[in-house]
Amino acid sequence: MKRNFFLTILLTVLLAPPVFAHPPESIELTYDRATQILTIRVNHVSQRNRTHYIRKISVYRNDEVVVEDTFPAQEPWGLEHQVKVETKSGDVLKVKAVCSKAGSEEETLAIP
Repeated sequence: MKRNFFLTILLTVLLAPPVFAHPPESIELTYDRATQILTIRVNHVSQRNRTHYIRKISVYRNDEVVVEDTFPAQEPWGLEHQVKVETKSGDVLKVKAVCSKAGSEEETLAIP
């Protein structure tokens, strides 16, 4: 009986980390037209930022991929990344951030 109890506890502990995984909470985008730099701030709190982190960021201009970057880790609060993206008035930028463990988040920015 005790053996089954300890086996159950051990399995629960070993299988628990994926349960605590979560997608990015939010993405903040700012674009500087003068420099054509898009600043991406992905809020994704993780205490295990080398195993549970923002793995990939994709940037789309009018639904066409223009940048895809991958990352090996993140800061405990999340990730900030800058990319150069040429735009013109009326373009729509979309950013997708993918978590290494669970899900993704998207945000768009219309260029006036």
